[in-house]
Amino acid sequence: MLILLNKFILGIISICHLPISILLRSLLVLGVAIFLGAARLGYGWSPLSGHGLTVLATIFMFRTILYLYELKHEKKSASIWHRLNYFFMLPNIIFPLFPIVDYKTYLNTYYDKTDTFIYQRGINLILWSIICLLCYRYLYYFAVPDLETVDGVEK
Repeated sequence: MLILLNKFILGIISICHLPISILLRSLLVLGVAIFLGAARLGYGWSPLSGHGLTVLATIFMFRTILYLYELKHEKKSASIWHRLNYFFMLPNIIFPLFPIVDYKTYLNTYYDKTDTFIYQRGINLILWSIICLLCYRYLYYFAVPDLETVDGVEK
């Protein structure tokens, strides 16, 4: 399924780079979005399962809109590897609710500081995220009352 998902994403990127006007490219991308939305709702055939369509939608929905906008206003062309890396970031496949990354910011901040600073900041963010997840779990298990014990809203 992952190979099929990658082919869909490469197809969407290819549509974004067709040698036609930006309006027609946007309409084609919108058509693909409508097709995939209908397939997710069960109104059409799709080779992807529900989870595959969910991952594709998280990558597709806002990221492709930002990408098309930046292609329209692009002054300096990025390499194919930067473009592919923008769509195939590892957290997208693992975490479907991964935040939207702005394409222009992504290109401008790619290795803009020393390697050690970037790696240390990444480690700090990962550790902070683990602490936040542990705090969430603690509050969820020990501070939130059971649904059976809730009688109503207190005044």
